[in-house]
Amino acid sequence: FLEATVSGPGGGKLLRLTSLYPRCFPLVRYEIGDEMQLHPEDDGIALTRLHSVIGRSNAFVSMPDGQTLHFGTFSQAIKEVAGVLRYQVIESDDGVRLLLVHRPGPAAKSIESIRSRLSRAHPQLGDIAIEVVDDLQRTRAGKSPLVLHEKSRS
Repeated sequence: FLEATVSGPGGGKLLRLTSLYPRCFPLVRYEIGDEMQLHPEDDGIALTRLHSVIGRSNAFVSMPDGQTLHFGTFSQAIKEVAGVLRYQVIESDDGVRLLLVHRPGPAAKSIESIRSRLSRAHPQLGDIAIEVVDDLQRTRAGKSPLVLHEKSRS
């Protein structure tokens, strides 16, 4: 079952209602993180159909100039670069940086290629810190999200 929280004209966040097994457990309600747009004929009171699922709001990275980039910008720049096994974008108060898990061996050529591709997508991406690490950062739940937001709450 899905539930929507309507946070704006014609859209909001999706929540999932599910039951745990064995059936003696109650329904659990949790936010799955996807933004959605209601069908134009839906009144938003009862969710009968979606117009579209927009995607996860946490898959976006805010640049220092205020522009917002989707994680796909990074995926496109990295996906064909040899040697990169996994990657993660960290957004913090200090800016944006990229973590790479790279195959054993020199990574300088990979980093140069990624930097060149990223700078075509946004000029400031050509200057971000790119670090080769043994493992990606994890949340308290032990997950390695594609984008990790470390900004302090003001």
